[in-house]
Amino acid sequence: MAVRSIRRVKYKFKWTKELTFLLLGLAVIIVVTIILALPNKVERLINKWPDASLGTETVYQEISESQLVNLVDSGEYIFVFYGSPSDTNATTKLTLVETYASNFNVDRVYWLDSTEIYNASDETKNTRDFKDDIAQRETSLKGVDLLETLSFWAFDDGNLLVDYAQYSDSSDTNSFEQVVSKAFGAYVESLN
Repeated sequence: MAVRSIRRVKYKFKWTKELTFLLLGLAVIIVVTIILALPNKVERLINKWPDASLGTETVYQEISESQLVNLVDSGEYIFVFYGSPSDTNATTKLTLVETYASNFNVDRVYWLDSTEIYNASDETKNTRDFKDDIAQRETSLKGVDLLETLSFWAFDDGNLLVDYAQYSDSSDTNSFEQVVSKAFGAYVESLN
């Protein structure tokens, strides 16, 4: 049997304009697909509050405690809903606040998740020390009790004007509704 020699053909890879544009176009398509698949801020908020009937044009914007401190220090008139998505009572009140914001033409209500604060206090295993730590912070939130489970705040010029936790002796929805109405009403009066 004769041994056949196999001759290897060497191909030299050559970048062409067409190949470059094809790969660049493919990369752009992949990046755009990933970006479009990611939920936006509103979708993430709706996913966190699945039982609330929030619209796609919700007034809520989630913020952290440090972002809230910066907003309060800025002196703006701001509204803050403080609650946890796991609290069914907070879910109904979240929807109520959104309705009032719409009625009073308020376009932004910030949401601070109380779950994060409670998780931090659970990690310390000593809620009193945690509460003392919060009280000693040199921030604009001194009048606010971050260990409440649900509250609604209105700040103007760095001052706490409305704090539902101060009026929350009753768990009656009407008292919450009155506080929210008072906060938005004061805002509308300040514009005039």
